[in-house]
Amino acid sequence: MLNTSFTAVITSLSRYTFPFLNLGDAKEETLFSLQELARSDIWRVKEDWSNEISSLRRLAVKKPTKLTEKYIFEHFKTLRLVDKGINDVDEGLLKFANLKELSLTGNDLSSVKGANLPRSLTVLHLFANKLDNLDELARSPPKLQHIGAGHNNLTDITSYITPKIWPSLLSLDLSNNKISHLQQTIDCLSLITSLRSLSLVRNPITLAPCYYGYTLDKIPGLTILDDVSISLDDRLSFNKVSSLPLEWDNAIIRIAFPSVTNLRLPPTNEEIDEGSCTYPNQNEYSYFVRFCFISAGVSDHQQLKPFQVKETTGEVSPVTPKHRKSSVSSGRNSRSEKPSVPAVVVHPETPETDTIKKLKVNDKPNVEGIPQDEIVFFNTDAVPWSEEPVQFHKGIDVRCSNLHGLDVYLHSAVQFTLVEKIVESHTEVVSPDEALTPPVPAHKKQPAGKDKDKKKKKDDKSILKNKDGELLTWIKDEPTYKEVACIEVNLATLLTRTNIKGELEAQLMEPAPECERRGSFSSHATQNQSNKTNPKKGRDKSAKSKGAKSPKVDKAAGKKKPPASPACVPENKTLMMSYDITRIVWSSTAECRAAISANGEEG
Repeated sequence: MLNTSFTAVITSLSRYTFPFLNLGDAKEETLFSLQELARSDIWRVKEDWSNEISSLRRLAVKKPTKLTEKYIFEHFKTLRLVDKGINDVDEGLLKFANLKELSLTGNDLSSVKGANLPRSLTVLHLFANKLDNLDELARSPPKLQHIGAGHNNLTDITSYITPKIWPSLLSLDLSNNKISHLQQTIDCLSLITSLRSLSLVRNPITLAPCYYGYTLDKIPGLTILDDVSISLDDRLSFNKVSSLPLEWDNAIIRIAFPSVTNLRLPPTNEEIDEGSCTYPNQNEYSYFVRFCFISAGVSDHQQLKPFQVKETTGEVSPVTPKHRKSSVSSGRNSRSEKPSVPAVVVHPETPETDTIKKLKVNDKPNVEGIPQDEIVFFNTDAVPWSEEPVQFHKGIDVRCSNLHGLDVYLHSAVQFTLVEKIVESHTEVVSPDEALTPPVPAHKKQPAGKDKDKKKKKDDKSILKNKDGELLTWIKDEPTYKEVACIEVNLATLLTRTNIKGELEAQLMEPAPECERRGSFSSHATQNQSNKTNPKKGRDKSAKSKGAKSPKVDKAAGKKKPPASPACVPENKTLMMSYDITRIVWSSTAECRAAISANGEEG
């Protein structure tokens, strides 16, 4: 790489701006040369690289003998060398003994030596360079009052941002970097008591729900945060929030799908005729949304205890589901005006049957810098088809403590896939023992008397029989799954906003079946049906274990049919999916305490 030093750039700019000067060799000009100079084009040269250019030009005409090398260097108080390809700040900068403000924005600097900066310097801008640390800058630096190092690759600042190194620092701009550890970063900055203005916009730590409150509480002298003045009410709202036992680096993304419009109509089941003992196979159609999202580093106790929102008061109460290795909680969007619904706990790996694993949606996206095991599948609750728009009332809260990985993931488009779940039920002949209804739990048993007799009569009527008088029972087969449509949502807006919502035209995963094929069978369902275990074999094994004879299979009632393919999409209508995605932000100490209580973290 061509070495472009600070001295080389400043010399080139000086010769271009003052073509009649040679730094260090100023001499008296003739009247003729000065008249020619006044009519030349050099006055059209830009003067934006320093505030002192105009005064030096006037002085060069009026008193050229005064322009010695020392005078010129000491005359500069501001330098703005933007996008000049500088990759080294050498000792030549020390000649500017009275320099107050230096901007080296948009260059190729990977490090800046603090020892090469003038002792008079108070403002330093290093935006949009290639800095991944400021270690060199922190060695023998001047007493800077403002450092602007945004749009770089800084990750951990704790080793070089200390009160001993920067005793006079008033303002610090670290926006658009890769700082991802909230607690250790803010704890480090809180030691600089002189700090009054701080900007951490577009850093991964801002994705944490209590980033704003934790920063305000830990740095009481701060007056401006992320270019916004801090009010007294803001500070009081987060009083003592930093003392709460929270895992500060956990982010929460709430994902909901309010409705799916113009969903295709599933086929109608054949009617059951108990009088003639005809029990055709029955299919249940339901739908859920499946998607991948990063969910890394969340501790087990957080996953095991999601929260539930009460509709009446809006308070939160703990919910403790059993036998879940990992899960996420869901609840009401705090900004929503609709009535809340109970939270849902969705196991990332449920359901993971052989049929759902064959779906195309199971291909995890390859996101650079994120391990595949940190990308997890999530499913909403399955809801049945309805004539009105299908509504998924329960959302999903995705928790992630890898804030840097979440920041990377939000820069990519995320696919949300609508999946159709088909559960087929058929009848099978069973032994009398198997046909008995399961016992009622003790706390649900009805008292003896008329209610008990009514219950018995009702149970007798619920027992099915075929034409031969043999007892039948309904058997639900393993569900089959089929992708219906998908949408892609760009989530990059969540880095600066707390909510994005909208409605998109869904892309069909396969051509919709034509109306005349309404009664035909799906090849996909037929293939899955052929792979199912022989039901007769299972019945024989069950009967044998009880010492009973193998029951007969009712030819009419026990015959299984593959589920029919769904009917056509409504004519001249487009399948639409709405989405509502929120980055959770806590706005007070009370909300933080509520989150602790909901997740069972309080002692």
